[in-house]
Amino acid sequence: MLKFIGRQWRGEAPFWVSVLLFSLILPWALIIGGTQWLSKDTIESTPQRSIVTSAVIFSVIAMVGIWQIIGTWRASSKARAPGRWFITRWMARLVALAGLAATAFVVSTVPPAMARFYSEMSDTDIIGRQAHSLTVEGDLVVITGRMSWGLFDKFTRALADNDQLQTVVLNSSGGHFGVGRQMAVLINEQGLDTLTTETCVSACTFAYLGGHRRTLQNGGRLGYHAPSGNTDYALANTAARIAVVLRAANVPEDFIQHGLATPADKMWFPTVDELVQADIVTDVVD
Repeated sequence: MLKFIGRQWRGEAPFWVSVLLFSLILPWALIIGGTQWLSKDTIESTPQRSIVTSAVIFSVIAMVGIWQIIGTWRASSKARAPGRWFITRWMARLVALAGLAATAFVVSTVPPAMARFYSEMSDTDIIGRQAHSLTVEGDLVVITGRMSWGLFDKFTRALADNDQLQTVVLNSSGGHFGVGRQMAVLINEQGLDTLTTETCVSACTFAYLGGHRRTLQNGGRLGYHAPSGNTDYALANTAARIAVVLRAANVPEDFIQHGLATPADKMWFPTVDELVQADIVTDVVD
């Protein structure tokens, strides 16, 4: 494999293999496959992991883009391909340049993406700048406010420092979907219950779903809506992931679709009976 990589770099790979496989197909396959995989992987990832994963993927894309154009440029030189027509050799170079241009465009999106992940990690994004609170009261950990990654860090520390915890009280206006999902995983692994006394909406409902016993106090509400995001592709990926998560929790399909059909700037508050029938709420208390 290393020998073959070296052959392409030196321009010694067969002309049409270099042009068609390494310049026409490989860069585009890496760009499309890498960005699509990254879009799905970062839905629930912590910002730290997203930064590392993005750096690895885009570094590979950049290295392949440089590797392919140098190899193809050399392979299409008059010295390497003396029997090829001038136009054929330069068409090969144009193909390689197109692959490099696509690579450069994709790599140019890295700085703003990294800046976004960093702002989420440091709680300087729009959600992180909004208030949240976490307090430990006996066997309860009480959470209010926006679900940011800073809140998630506090939650993990609270679990590590308090082995008597039994119930997570969630009253939140939502936030990052990934925070809700990561909290749900920890809640489920620790065998904790969840309780909402007032309002738990959007990302909060996914943390709530992690509880073994999921209690709703009379007058409390759970709210659902479609995800919000910056691209149609990201929205579609997040919606698909939400559906997978809810189906795994045995939530009925009509409930899932109702939630996803609710615009991101609105909120659907199912009735208590609907929540119990959907197996989201297991207990209702006064």
